[in-house]
Amino acid sequence: ADDDAYRSGQFPYYWAPEVLAERCRRDDAPVWASAPWPSPLVRTLGAVHADPAGTHGWPSVTVDDRRSRDPHEGVLGEAALRAAHAALASDNEVAVAVLLQRLGAGRLLGCRRCGELARCADCGRACEESPEGLICPDGHPGVVAFCVGCGATAFRRVRSGVTTLARDVALQLGHEVTEITAQSSGVIATRVVVGTEALLGRVRKCGVVIFVDADQYLTAPRSTARRAFVDAIGRAGRLVGSRREGRGSIVVQTRRPDDPVITAVVSEDLTLLSAEEDETAQVLGHAPYAAHAVVSGEGAATFVATVPNLTVRETSEGFVLRAATMDALVAALNSVPRPAAPIRVSVE
Repeated sequence: ADDDAYRSGQFPYYWAPEVLAERCRRDDAPVWASAPWPSPLVRTLGAVHADPAGTHGWPSVTVDDRRSRDPHEGVLGEAALRAAHAALASDNEVAVAVLLQRLGAGRLLGCRRCGELARCADCGRACEESPEGLICPDGHPGVVAFCVGCGATAFRRVRSGVTTLARDVALQLGHEVTEITAQSSGVIATRVVVGTEALLGRVRKCGVVIFVDADQYLTAPRSTARRAFVDAIGRAGRLVGSRREGRGSIVVQTRRPDDPVITAVVSEDLTLLSAEEDETAQVLGHAPYAAHAVVSGEGAATFVATVPNLTVRETSEGFVLRAATMDALVAALNSVPRPAAPIRVSVE
């Protein structure tokens, strides 16, 4: 139910589970929604029932801490290399899938001394560079320009890209590589593939899936970023099979091995995340504990300046307007005239 495919990004905007729940309410019919880690919004649809057999198909996940890696090691760490060579020794048509999902607009920065990511102390998201120094993408003040792990003040950009990654993986494994993105087509003719999440839909079976930089998920400036990572792990599990089968595995490379999401996917206990997520949603004012709208377009600044009684924050996507309830948000948006210049209002 938390799949982004069920949320319309074009007018008319809607969330399919909510529409379905309303139709079932009118017809006095039951509705069931499933998710490996139900979001607070999904849990508003009804009572939550934990399936004791729900994680039987969960894959084996190995975590590779990249904070203290040898700079000469290459893009694939020791754990990933061992798993890749074992998979290449099997008879799988596609043996190795290396995934890099570019999320967020900012570049990740890592400490030159210990490898820890530069993060905001308030929300934990990855900091971005600006002429004034490090900034939080969510606008939290007081970001300090030193490493929270070791206190060093020197950072380096963590650069990555699918094309460059494909070249480096080919050199490191000594095998030809097929690059897969949403625009790719044609037959996969190699046993090693590198790409974005698009490869999870193109490959049917493989020996190992390597998330070469899980921090691109965990620190992306989106409230759903960590959930997207859990969903990607679940989809990758369909390729490698469950840990009970012992057919394949997933390797997660990260600089945040103690992140609760990493702990949960390794232990198979995703219920550990729900309490923390509820608390975070309440503190940050995310749905369903608050309502917000994103206003963008040429007339966004003019429109936002006239909207009363809402908290306004400017982001790279436009302006985020927040209210305590959906009724208060809608009332405020309807209380002012629309500007002559075009605007786009996305209410969540």
